[in-house]
Amino acid sequence: MTNALEELNRDIWRPFVAAYGDLDIEAFLALHRADLIRISGTAGRVHGYDEYAGQMREFFATVTERGDRIRIDFRFDERITDGDLASERGLFRLSVTSPAQPPRTRYGRFHTLARNTEGRWRLVADYDPVGVGARSAGVNW
Repeated sequence: MTNALEELNRDIWRPFVAAYGDLDIEAFLALHRADLIRISGTAGRVHGYDEYAGQMREFFATVTERGDRIRIDFRFDERITDGDLASERGLFRLSVTSPAQPPRTRYGRFHTLARNTEGRWRLVADYDPVGVGARSAGVNW
């Protein structure tokens, strides 16, 4: 693994998984730049940081109110870096356990773009494309 990939894991992916699992919205949002572009292929929407932050605050609050626990994991298909820029694509698995429902798991694809400024990687674009999930793509998670 190159040094840039180790830095991306340290600065974005390990903290992303931890913040998601802890429902720590401030730590989660700190992984994104203020000029973030968020694209949801399933919803057919493109918006910026403020709307995304509001959506994620609401999502984390709802999960907390329900007493659910969530975990997100990533598998990468492609990781390209060049200097202070990175493009990463792959699959995510979102697992939810709830006191009121059986465990649920959702799979999807992602494509992120990141930039390293002042020695720290942050997400500048996050795209969840419409497409085949991990199960139907034959991915052995």
